[in-house]
Amino acid sequence: MSKPSTRPVSKTLKGYGRGIVGGMIFALAPLYTIEIWWQGFIAAPYVLVIATLGTLAVLVAYAQQGFIRTGPCCTMRLRH
Repeated sequence: MSKPSTRPVSKTLKGYGRGIVGGMIFALAPLYTIEIWWQGFIAAPYVLVIATLGTLAVLVAYAQQGFIRTGPCCTMRLRH
């Protein structure tokens, strides 16, 4: 088993914050287009739930790979 990371929580939170802000900046442009809004209004609720869960699964898998933080991922800590 690998040695736990000694990275401070503040640096980790800063990294997550930068990732969230970067994602928001990237996602803001499409949110201003009427086509995206109409897709949200027309799509069935189950499609929106599936899309949201799929996005969440991709983000968790991305974090699991350790690209955001070195050392054990948050899901690894939950298992113990």
